Amino acid sequence: MREFREEQLKLREDKRRLEEEKKDFEIEMQKKVEEKVKESLEREDERHRLKELENEKKLQDAIKANEELRRKLEQGSQQTQGEVLELDFENALVSEFPDDEIVAVAKGKNGADIRQIVKTPKGTTCGVILWETKRVKAWANDWPEKLKNDLRAEKANIPIIVTNVFPRGFKTNMGVFEGVWIVGYSLGLPLSQLMRQRLIDVAREKYFAQNNGLIFFEPLQNAVAKQMLQNGS
Repeated sequence: MREFREEQLKLREDKRRLEEEKKDFEIEMQKKVEEKVKESLEREDERHRLKELENEKKLQDAIKANEELRRKLEQGSQQTQGEVLELDFENALVSEFPDDEIVAVAKGKNGADIRQIVKTPKGTTCGVILWETKRVKAWANDWPEKLKNDLRAEKANIPIIVTNVFPRGFKTNMGVFEGVWIVGYSLGLPLSQLMRQRLIDVAREKYFAQNNGLIFFEPLQNAVAKQMLQNGS
């Protein structure tokens, strides 16, 4: 009887121990499952965070690329507008002054945009007008000095900037600023007529002074020379 009771106690003890081990095992498994879930969530959060960073970078790259494209298009548009103005004014000079030599300076080369070599109908050179054409948003203060440097380098006579913008405080569409003529497009040709005639007059007077009043550049029978003498008398 005693052995039976001891056996029963032992069985109960083994059962209790097994139940505790099972419980501990379940707790341990629960912890491991929770850790795995936590790690998975953390990895998911990290992937989500990295994905957000990736999307943010793509967005910033797209914004930057769009801004760069807009800047290039705007710059290209301004450049095209300037080239159109230069070509149009060049054609106007060619049409207005067929005796002159109108030379457009190639892009990338030093010098003014247009060189107008003033000549008489017989081809005698009287002087050179340098033209810069500007079609931009704002005036740049270094334009006059640059054109004066070109003037000295080319031994030209008159510097003129045709522009849609003017220096601060400039009240008219035509005038002299820092030793350079500044003129709006609509007054470009009228100013060129005045400056051209000035060069011809100066050349004629210089010729008269050097040659004791002999006829300007051409023989007496030349009708153009006669007319110039009459105008100068």
